[in-house]
Amino acid sequence: MRNKNLRLYIIVIALFAVILGGFSYYYYGSKLKESQEADPVVAEIQGEKIYLSEYEEVLNESNGGKFDEHIKEPLLQELVELRVLESFFATKSIDVKIAESQYSRLKSLRQKFLSEYTIWKEGYALFCRYDKGFDDDYIEREDEGRQLVSLHKPYAEKYCIEAKSRLEAGSDFADELKKLEDDQTIGAKAWFPDAIIFGTEFNKEFFKKEYFTLTFDIFDKIASTKIPLNTPTIIESQFLRVKENGMYALVNITDENAEGITTDYVKWLEGRKDELNIKLYPENIIL
Repeated sequence: MRNKNLRLYIIVIALFAVILGGFSYYYYGSKLKESQEADPVVAEIQGEKIYLSEYEEVLNESNGGKFDEHIKEPLLQELVELRVLESFFATKSIDVKIAESQYSRLKSLRQKFLSEYTIWKEGYALFCRYDKGFDDDYIEREDEGRQLVSLHKPYAEKYCIEAKSRLEAGSDFADELKKLEDDQTIGAKAWFPDAIIFGTEFNKEFFKKEYFTLTFDIFDKIASTKIPLNTPTIIESQFLRVKENGMYALVNITDENAEGITTDYVKWLEGRKDELNIKLYPENIIL
């Protein structure tokens, strides 16, 4: 009888534990669900969650709290960008809490990266081109085109050398650009009716490929070549379509950050996003 009562007691205790566990699971599960529904996850970075409340904070500061579908994902991308930058600077043992609000912190960290970790140069370049014979007009007349290249190449080199001497003697970029454009052999007249870029100025904000002539590898050459400051230097550049040289560039660098890790912040950012296994949930952004 005593054993029977003990078994009954154990069964009652076990049933009570099951009921209590079920109640706890239901209660706290409901609370968790309510919490998740109230502040849903909008992104994950290596398991770290970004919540809607954080998104709203950025929205309030960047756009005065005004929300529409056009800014939904761009704003989410900015919040992700902040987390990517924070993780990068954490590896450098740099304090990332340089501003209280998230949007202010993003702007500060982005500027810090662009200033200190992006390769940039300031200065100008003149393009003494001799690639007219590589133009599409000469595809069916290859021999004639190559003869034109052979004729213009020594002229372009001599022109660049003389322009370099004038710059060293006190001429400036604007005057030399005008002279080059007016030259009868390799200037605008030689390329008419095509519109050709004969030179460009650049600085830390505009040291990007799209501001250079994209048919040549000149941007990569300038970015990778150690050029003494304030010393006009001649660099030969390849015409990419035919993979042959087609231009002498006269380059003068006045300032630079040569110790960076990338020349393209956007490409670096996209690469880091891929590495960090980022997941976005824009469907949870309902405001």
